[in-house]
Parts: sequence; C-alpha cells; structure tokens
Amino acid sequence: MSTHPNIKKLAELVYQANFNALEERYSENSQDYLDSLDRNPMTQLSRDDYKLALAKANELDVFQFISMIDYMKYQCSSYPGFEQSICCKFFDSLVYNAIRGHQSYTDFEWGISKP
Repeated sequence: MSTHPNIKKLAELVYQANFNALEERYSENSQDYLDSLDRNPMTQLSRDDYKLALAKANELDVFQFISMIDYMKYQCSSYPGFEQSICCKFFDSLVYNAIRGHQSYTDFEWGISKP
C-alpha cells in the first residue's frame, strides 16, 4: 500500500504541530521524554496503524469526525503561533468541508425564507 505524498505532508504538519505543543507544555519537566520521541511521523504511523485508522475514520459520522478534528486541533494548539499555522488552517478546512459536504447541509434551502 502506498501513501499519497500529500497525506505524508499533512501527517508531518500535524505531527510537528503536536510535537511543538508537547515541547511548550512539558519542556520544563520532561526533557528526557521529549528527547525520546521520534520526530519522523511516518515511523509512528505503521502500515497496520494506517489501515486501522482509515477503517475507523470510515465509520465516523460527520459529528464524530468534527469532534475528532477538534480533539486533534486542541492537542496541537498550545504553542505560540498555532492559530496562524498551516496545520490550524488544515483542521479548520476539514471541519468547514465536512459540514458543507453533509447531506443535511446540502439539502437545506439556501437563504432565509419567510414562514
């Protein structure tokens, strides 16, 4: 199974943002732990983990997906500059598109109509 290059790049963005957040939160007390982490996201995401994550993602409804993205965004958010990062914009884009791609959203009448 090959992984699309964009998926690898997105994984790197998210992983680096999460690592930055870990450093911001724990750098004073846990430098040994931080030093032990592998900074290469693809070694953390083995082929079996990738298949399991993909299967789990396919089971999520739109609200579970948004909740998962909010959780991931929170986990990455504690370093200065996160709100302006590409990673943050990626998370926001996922939520934006998940909502607009949902059948309830697309079926809703555009605009506000009078009763």
